Amino acid sequence: MTIEVPPLRERSEDIPLLVNAFIREFNAKNHLAIEGVDDEVVWLFRAYAWPGNVRELRNVVENMAVMARSNRLTRADIPPNIRKSVEEVKADGVRVGMKLADAERYLIEATLRELGGNRTKAAQVLGIGLRTLQRKLKSYGEGGS
Repeated sequence: MTIEVPPLRERSEDIPLLVNAFIREFNAKNHLAIEGVDDEVVWLFRAYAWPGNVRELRNVVENMAVMARSNRLTRADIPPNIRKSVEEVKADGVRVGMKLADAERYLIEATLRELGGNRTKAAQVLGIGLRTLQRKLKSYGEGGS
């Protein structure tokens, strides 16, 4: 019997769970006190293709945890090769194979950044209602008011 396991890039929703599990493991193994990761780290991790799958993610999280500058993993802790790869993707906006929900989130967040956080203007530019925008932001964990 063969069990097919899709690559991590096709299961990006699993990344936050895996990262948190790895942090707990490495805290215990290395006597660390990492409390978690910034939302931006999770977003960048979800945007990365992870050619080495879960093993690569595990190694990256372990290195970040051991070398962390604070008790939270931040963008500054991400290895340069991954940051560069994701920034290249971000420069183009979306990539082939990116989940539609991730592409939508990227577009909404990029529009908000460009408009200085003005949600009313962002909703107009995106062609959606303000309530729809607020609901989407709330689903991303960024509040809806």
